[in-house]
Amino acid sequence: MPLPLSGIADRQRIDLVVPGPDNSNRLLIYTGIAVLNPNDVMWVINDADVFNTVEIILGGSAIASPTHGDNFNDSPIKFLGGSATVSLAGVSDQGNSDKLQWSLRGAQLDLEIVSNSPVIKFAKIVVPIEVQGQFTAILRISYVAFVTASIAPLPRGSAAPPPTKGLQGP
Repeated sequence: MPLPLSGIADRQRIDLVVPGPDNSNRLLIYTGIAVLNPNDVMWVINDADVFNTVEIILGGSAIASPTHGDNFNDSPIKFLGGSATVSLAGVSDQGNSDKLQWSLRGAQLDLEIVSNSPVIKFAKIVVPIEVQGQFTAILRISYVAFVTASIAPLPRGSAAPPPTKGLQGP
């Protein structure tokens, strides 16, 4: 089970209208800092080497909960793909570790179906982490994700749609 987040600091999304492959017409850029709950992070003891994962759900600044994000339910916006990168933004160690390591072992961008009725699909970054030390932990992870998406064109004569905005799940 992934480690829970207590929040996402500086959560932002930039929407760009661009022509792209596979009928994409939007590039969504997500940035922020995932904050792990200090009570729930893996505090490594006895220089053990411990592995776990963190999942970061993508959303704009209007979405406060780290368990909610933009809904890619194909109406009006469809997730097509993307890529992400992550980096360490906050770590902790008691200072007496013989072996010390904090590692983010990649970043995979996935689309997760949260609910079928109503349809809720969140884009998320899955981050495998590794920690080794004496009372050691990863506390914050910064990220950037580039998502290609499509918004279906409106029929001729229709009013322009409002700007894309984040939709929250249940």
